[in-house]
Amino acid sequence: MSVHEALAPDAGPGHAAPGARRQTRPLWMAVGGAGAAQVVALVAGLVTLTITARWLGPEGRGVIAASLGWSTLFASLGGLSLGPVAQHRATVRRDADWIAGLLVHLVGMAAAVGVASWVLIAVLYAATQGAAFGRLPTAALAVAALGVPFAVWEQYGAALLAASGDVPAYSRAVITGRSVGLAALIVAWVARAPIAAVVATTVLAQSVIGVLVFRALVRDRVLRWPDGTDELRGLVADGVRLHLNYVGGYLIGNAGVLVVNHFHGAGPTGHYQVAVQLASTPGVLAQAAAMVMSGQVARLGPDAAWPFQRRLLLQVLAFLAVGSVLAALIASWVVPMIFGVTFTASVPLLRWFLLPALAGSVVTMLTPQWVGRGLFLTLSMLSLVTGVLVLGLNLALVPRLGAMGAVWASLVVYLLALAGQALLLRRELRHD
Repeated sequence: MSVHEALAPDAGPGHAAPGARRQTRPLWMAVGGAGAAQVVALVAGLVTLTITARWLGPEGRGVIAASLGWSTLFASLGGLSLGPVAQHRATVRRDADWIAGLLVHLVGMAAAVGVASWVLIAVLYAATQGAAFGRLPTAALAVAALGVPFAVWEQYGAALLAASGDVPAYSRAVITGRSVGLAALIVAWVARAPIAAVVATTVLAQSVIGVLVFRALVRDRVLRWPDGTDELRGLVADGVRLHLNYVGGYLIGNAGVLVVNHFHGAGPTGHYQVAVQLASTPGVLAQAAAMVMSGQVARLGPDAAWPFQRRLLLQVLAFLAVGSVLAALIASWVVPMIFGVTFTASVPLLRWFLLPALAGSVVTMLTPQWVGRGLFLTLSMLSLVTGVLVLGLNLALVPRLGAMGAVWASLVVYLLALAGQALLLRRELRHD
C-alpha cells in the first residue's frame, strides 16, 4: 500500500480519518523506504569518516570539512530555495503536469549558480591570496567548488521527486551515488592519493545522484521549452522570500565549522566536524520522514496531512531521543576505537551536540507543513534571525572556548528555533 492509499481522501482539514493509528503503519513503511537511501548515505558517510580520520588525521578531516563547507555555502546561497517553492506549486496545482514545465527552468538555474559560484570563488581567492577561505589548499577548494551545481540540482530534484510521490527514485539515486563515491574513496585510499582526490570522491557521488535524479524526472515525460520567463520570475520571487530560511539554516548548520577553522585551524575543525557528523547521524530518520511528509502535504494539503504528520513526528522523536541517550553512553568507547585516539577530543563535543541535533530533527520534520502553507517569509525571518545569532555566538565564543563554543552556540539557537516552531504551531493549528 502506498502512502497516498494509506490516507483517507475524505478526511476533513485538521481531522484524522478513522483508523489513523492503523494507517500510520504504512507511513512508517514509506519512511523506511525513504530511509533506506538515508541509511546507505549514513553508512557511506561513516565509512568515509573512519577511513579519512585514520588516514589523514584531524588536520586532513579539517581540510575536507572546510572545503566542502564552502561548496555547500555557495550552493545554499545560490540555490534560492526553488526546490521547496516548486513543492508549494505542486500543492496548488495538484492535477497539472507541473514538473515538465519546471524542469528546464530549474536545470538552467542550477547550471547558472554553478558558473557564478566558480567565478566568485576564483575572484575572492585571487584578491585575498586564499585568506578568505582560511588558506585552504587550492586544489581541495577548487575540486569542492566543482560540486556546487550538482548540489544545487540535488536540492531541486529531490524536492520535485518528493512532491510527485516518487521518493523511491530518489532513494535509488542516493544509494547508487554514495556507493560510487565510497568505492572511489577506497581506490584513493589504496593509492594514497592527495587530499584533493578525497574531496573529489564526494563531488563524484553528488554528480551521480544529480544525473540519476534528472533521469527519473524526465522518464515518461516530454520536456517542453517554457513559454517566456513568467514562471521563472514567479519561482524566483517566491524563492527570495523563502530563501532567507535556507541561508539561516546553513548558518545554523555550518557556521561552526568555518569559524573554528578560521580561529583554530584544521585540527580542532576535524574534531568538531567528526562530533557534528556523528551527532547528526540519527537525523537521517527525520530527513526520511520529512520527505514522506512533503509528498503527503503536496497531495492532501497541509491541514488534511497534519494528523498523520503529527503522529509520525512524535514517534520519530521518541525513537531519536532513545538513540541519543545510547550514543552519549557509548561515545567514550566507540569514538577512539573507530577513529583512533587522536579523536578522543571529539567525545565531549559529541555528547553535548546530541541536544541541538535532536532539536534540529524536530525543525526538519515540521518544515513541510510551513512550506505547504506558503509561510515563506515567516519561516525565513525565524531562520535568518537564529542563523545570524549562531554566527554571532560562534564569533564570540569560539575564540575563547574553541570548538566547544560552537557547540554551545548551536544549542542556544536550536532551542530558539524550537520556540519559534512552537509559536507557528500555536498560530496555524489552533483548529486541530
